[in-house]
Amino acid sequence: MADSIKLEKIIHRGRNVALELSSLAHPLIISEELVHKHRLVEGIVLTPSQVEELVVEAELLRCEETAARLLARRQHSAGELKIKLRQRRFSLETINSTLEKYIHAGLLDDARYAYELAEYMVDQRPCGKSYLTAFLQRKYIDRATAEQAVAAVFTNKDETEIAMTALRRRWREFAQFELEALRRKSYTYLTSRGFPFAVAKEALARILNEKNEVTKD
Repeated sequence: MADSIKLEKIIHRGRNVALELSSLAHPLIISEELVHKHRLVEGIVLTPSQVEELVVEAELLRCEETAARLLARRQHSAGELKIKLRQRRFSLETINSTLEKYIHAGLLDDARYAYELAEYMVDQRPCGKSYLTAFLQRKYIDRATAEQAVAAVFTNKDETEIAMTALRRRWREFAQFELEALRRKSYTYLTSRGFPFAVAKEALARILNEKNEVTKD
């Protein structure tokens, strides 16, 4: 990089600005705010350190805009977002700065995300506490936050009722088997969904009792 670097052109692009510098092959995109902060005008000469500062700020802007697009599509945990930003080759320092900004603004909240995701899973894809905790951890939510979210979701829910809902969704498949095979398949399925064996056993017993009552009627 030469000792003197000329700012050849400033092009306004909506809320952002493209800077054409004599030392760079491609325009540098920064915010309008930074133009005023650095008192940038066409034709001025910048030092290498000034350009380096602008390069860092341009990367931060790109990182923040990328994070905003990802969050607009769906919620993410901080860990998920960090991985996606790393895949886009942003520096760790830039990513951490972006995450801190979004967390401070309330746009990134692992506790809220974990609770809403846990609630959705229980309602739409019935599962037990252990399965749900592991699922949240796979979303890069730390274990303590995952366990708190699961405990909160299950506060007013009957785990046996949830297991019964899960089993009813597979009942047509399992009901064709003899009782012993039915029990085995039901227990295997429910425990694989994170329900304790005692809960799986009670859920099957209640469903069989319901079926017997219907048959008697």
